[in-house]
Amino acid sequence: MAILGGEFALFMLVVGTGKQLDAVRAGLDSVAGELDLELRVKSVAAGQARPGVICYRLQAVALDHPGIVHKITGILRDRGVNVANLDTSLNQAPITGTPIFSLEMEVQVPVDQAVNELREELQRVAGEDNVDVIFQPVS
Repeated sequence: MAILGGEFALFMLVVGTGKQLDAVRAGLDSVAGELDLELRVKSVAAGQARPGVICYRLQAVALDHPGIVHKITGILRDRGVNVANLDTSLNQAPITGTPIFSLEMEVQVPVDQAVNELREELQRVAGEDNVDVIFQPVS
């Protein structure tokens, strides 16, 4: 769930048999009209774990400023790392009320990727932008 452009957005993955999914689709129009919603449905193939990846958790915290997500995800994109989950939040620091940005993501790193080089590049960008970054395998 998120607020996008001032609008509430919710993404949902619904799993079921063909008959069950048809029943869900059949009821969507009435629900959308009743609640004044715009609903879209897209069928996808059953997901499978990517072979040859290792899952890592990446956390970043900083005084809020533009570009944090862009720089971090750019590094990951350039190295073929898949972002499986990404959550961000903005909170107020105690006493001062300064906006503090937090990011937490789960990423899938290809086994042929040099993790130490990736970690060093993340730390370099973190140092340039004054961001605390923790990058560790998911246990």
